[in-house]
Amino acid sequence: MRHVMTLTLAIAAIAAACKHLPAANNLPVASKTQQLLDQCASQEKFTFILFYRENDTKTQQVANALNAGIAQRKDRAAISFVNAKDPQEAAIVEKFGVSRSPMPLTIAVAPNGAITGVFPQTFQDASFEQGMVTPAMSRCMKSMQQNHLVLLCACPNGTTAFPKAVADLKADPHYANRIAVVAFNISDPAEARLLKQMELENTNSTTMVFMAPPGVTIGKYAASATAQQMARDLAKAGKCCDNPNCPHNH
Repeated sequence: MRHVMTLTLAIAAIAAACKHLPAANNLPVASKTQQLLDQCASQEKFTFILFYRENDTKTQQVANALNAGIAQRKDRAAISFVNAKDPQEAAIVEKFGVSRSPMPLTIAVAPNGAITGVFPQTFQDASFEQGMVTPAMSRCMKSMQQNHLVLLCACPNGTTAFPKAVADLKADPHYANRIAVVAFNISDPAEARLLKQMELENTNSTTMVFMAPPGVTIGKYAASATAQQMARDLAKAGKCCDNPNCPHNH
């Protein structure tokens, strides 16, 4: 459970950093950094953006760490340096909501646009791997950053259908448009890190992990769990919806 809580806290911190993140297509002009983000998205690479105001010692230390680390990961990631005072990058500063943030600040962005890491003041080589999450985790983060509930399904080989609870929740008008279902094969080497973080290594049937924004793990459920049980747990966590008078929260 320690790994799950650590991951949950990380997601919550990231979600808070991008609370007001607008859609990429709202940018009026594609800056150099936006062009790089678009390029990385098409190439399935992560983008690490260093925001800074002054080219001081701290900024240079972070820049050096980024340059050194990216040399070993050119096939997986790219970097961009953004002076927060540069008018040509104003749209990017606004997009990520960092105009008042302490700097230097490095943000990791997945190919799908999800913010997967926020690293203030310092950056270590290990920060690269922290920010480059698995494909399924980036989909979960993206959905929660869009204020959606997430039902993560860890499926063994040969799985042909989701548990009944998935269909029941999707069919419920109260949740239908608010739940994103993210599935991954537990045998997929690319998802080994997620499997360990969610403590699902020993699962032999589909296991569901229910999550809510900004990064709250509602619970882990066997395939036999019911939609009613999961909805009750969601309400108990106060994450049913944004309506303070919602009857499901009482």
